[in-house]
Amino acid sequence: MDTKLLQKGDAATIAKNIIDLVDRHESREELKALACDGTRVNSGHMKGALKSCEVQLEKNLHWIVCMLHTNELPLRKVFTEIDGTTSGPKSFTGPIGQKLHDENLHMKDVADFEPIQVDLSEIADREGALTGDQELLFLYMHFVVNGGETDAWFFRKIGPLNHARWVTLAVRILALYVRTPRHLCPPALRRLAKFVLSHYGLNWFMIKKEEHWQTGAKLFHKMLLRMQSEDDSQIVKWMKEPMQVF
Repeated sequence: MDTKLLQKGDAATIAKNIIDLVDRHESREELKALACDGTRVNSGHMKGALKSCEVQLEKNLHWIVCMLHTNELPLRKVFTEIDGTTSGPKSFTGPIGQKLHDENLHMKDVADFEPIQVDLSEIADREGALTGDQELLFLYMHFVVNGGETDAWFFRKIGPLNHARWVTLAVRILALYVRTPRHLCPPALRRLAKFVLSHYGLNWFMIKKEEHWQTGAKLFHKMLLRMQSEDDSQIVKWMKEPMQVF
């Protein structure tokens, strides 16, 4: 095991340090795969760090890209397009983002919201242990679709917003949606809630359900197929652009 704190985070610097590490352990022949988050500096298919390593090593490698991180990218894209950009590490500039900051959001009663019809049969049962906001995401997703009685979980405190915690953002979007009367619900909020249900949330639980690295390509393909609707087709086009994800 070897680690190094990099002074720069560009693809060339990352690739150079990976190659240096491999050479230090005399492992060029043994190296078969590289793992990383799904940012374009890592996994860009032409100029990313992984591609640069392949070029320098003169061999193909298996790319093990974190699907949970990849799943965050479309939500971030949709949210910023609908509600505006971020204004710091924990805040948003748009009207919905500002409402999501409400520390007492979880204490408000359920409103006469409009249920959103999404097929959640693939995640009807919880897979493994869920903690904190992960469990809240599961519960809110099924509540938005099926309705029902508000149990004690409905008033559980939700974690604070942080741009490194997209599960929390998803939970807060759904929590705000079910506390907004249908006649006062802006189309932008409904679109975000539906995106969390149909894509981000569903993908998150499917990834946790099939989290072996060999299922990555299949899961990514399913992500794209789910976004073939008219509303989300532009996101698919964006994800397929060079240097966005792969």
